Amino acid sequence: MAGGILKDIREIYSSIFDHKPVVHREVDFFLKEFEESRGDREVDRLFKILERVTELKDSEITKAKSLADIHIPKLSAELQVAESIADTLLDKRLKAEKDISLELERKRQERSVEWDTFVHDMTNKCIRIDNTFKEKEDAVRVLYKKAEEKLHQEQQAHCDSDNDGDATPVEFTGENSHKSSTKPNS
Repeated sequence: MAGGILKDIREIYSSIFDHKPVVHREVDFFLKEFEESRGDREVDRLFKILERVTELKDSEITKAKSLADIHIPKLSAELQVAESIADTLLDKRLKAEKDISLELERKRQERSVEWDTFVHDMTNKCIRIDNTFKEKEDAVRVLYKKAEEKLHQEQQAHCDSDNDGDATPVEFTGENSHKSSTKPNS
C-alpha cells in the first residue's frame, strides 16, 4: 500500500507541478492542426492564383488588346480635338488680351492728349484773363488819371477865379481814395 500511495503522490505531484508533458502534447497538437490547415489553405490559394493567371493569359489579354485597339484610336482622336479646342480658346484669349491692352493704350493716349489740350486751354484762358485784367486796370488808371487832371484843372480854375488862395488842391493817388485838405476860411 505504501508503494501505491507513493505512486499516487508522484502522479499528483507531477500533474500539479510538472507541466512539461501536458504542454508538450498541447504544442504538438497545435502545430499539427496549424500545419494541416495552413498547408491546405496555402495550396488552395496557389491553385486559385494559377487558375486566374491562366485565365488572364488565355482570354483577358487578347480581350484587353482588342478593346485597346478599338478604343485607343477614338480616345486619341477625341484628345486631339480637345487639344485643338483648347489651343483655339487660348489663341482667342491671347488675342482678346492683346486687343484689350492695345485699346487701353489707345485710351491712355487719348486721355493724355485731352489732358494736354485741357491744360493748354486753361493756360490760354488764364493768360487772356490776366491780359484782360491788365487792360482793364490800365483803362481804370487812365480814367482816374484823366479825372485827376480834370479835377486839378477845375481846382486851378476855381483858385484863379477866387484869388483867395485858401483852397488846397486835391491830391489823387489813383487807388480809389481821395485825399483832400482845405484850409478853413478865417
